[in-house]
Order: sequence, then C-alpha cells, then structure tokens
Amino acid sequence: MLKWLLRIINSFFQSSSTIPGTVVAPLTSTSNNSENKTQGPIIMISKNFSLDEFLVSQTATRHGIDMTPPPEIENNIKRLVIDVMQPLRDIAGPLLISSGYRPEDLNSLIGGSKTSAHRFGCAADFRSNLMTPLDLCELIVDLNLPFDQVIHEFGRWVHVGIRWDDQPIRKQTLTAYKEGTKTRYLNGLFAMEDIA
Repeated sequence: MLKWLLRIINSFFQSSSTIPGTVVAPLTSTSNNSENKTQGPIIMISKNFSLDEFLVSQTATRHGIDMTPPPEIENNIKRLVIDVMQPLRDIAGPLLISSGYRPEDLNSLIGGSKTSAHRFGCAADFRSNLMTPLDLCELIVDLNLPFDQVIHEFGRWVHVGIRWDDQPIRKQTLTAYKEGTKTRYLNGLFAMEDIA
C-alpha cells in the first residue's frame, strides 16, 4: 500500500525531463558583488540529480577546501546516483542531499569516520519532506537496491553507501542514536522511540 501511495505522490513530481549527461544553463549572479561570478554548467548525472548536489559543503567553502572530485570519485558518485539515489527518488519523490563527497581534509575537519564511504564519493546523507528517515531506509531495503550500508541516523536523516572496492556488498542496516555524548549503533532499522 505504501509503495502505491508513494508512486501516486511521486507522479506529481515527475515533471523533470532532464537527460543524464546533459548540461543545464550556468548559474549567474544578479549581484554586483565580484565574488558572485558564473559558477559554470550544471552537469546532470540522472534525470533528477546533478553532480553539484554531491559536492556542496559549507564547511569546505569556509576553509577553502577544493571539492573538485578526481575522475574515479566522480565515477563513484555517478554509480551511487544511478544505482541507488535515482531509483529511490523515482518512488519516494524529491530527496534533499545534506552530505555527499568529502575529501580527506574535509572528512578529518568534521570528525568523519576514517573508513567513511563519503571519502570515495560512495555515500550520501539525505532526507525527504514526504517521508520519514526510517520509512526511506525501509524503502531502500524493500526495493533491494545495491547498497552496502543504510543507516537511520538519529531519526533525522538517512545515510546510504555503496562499495568503493571489489568486496561484496554487505547490505548492512544500522540505527544511530545518542547515549549521552556518545554515538551508538544498533544492527537493524528502528524508530528512535523503540530504542531503550
């Protein structure tokens, strides 16, 4: 029932016909501020996702960290989008990316895991205005998408990762929660109110 309801809701959002690999007109500024120059073309990875969505970081901008991905990282981002994010978006509707690729220096600066798939362009953190993070996690599993790891993070967002190496995918599902100031993980997907 939930999947059909999501398909009906999603049909409302299916107005985009952008073709993957196409370039959309560059963003330009109407400001007289000399720092606001043309940002260049937007490269679409799929009909609904651009490469730029996975490269935005306020922290990187503040600290002058270059977010330009090397070709192998860009290819990983494309795999993540084509294999997981776009199929999910086709059912769930718009997804709001809060974190994608993190170069080593950015990952260290924010205290990210030393084994984070974000460092390889193989992970994204996101949420939806139409579904809860737990529902999104369960949908990723139900759709049998080729994810390596799905984490329901603090009841606030979803982390999804794919493999960056030739190891078999784990299909690992976790729930992250706080215990005092420490982050803890439970195997499986749980609502925050079900964690004692």
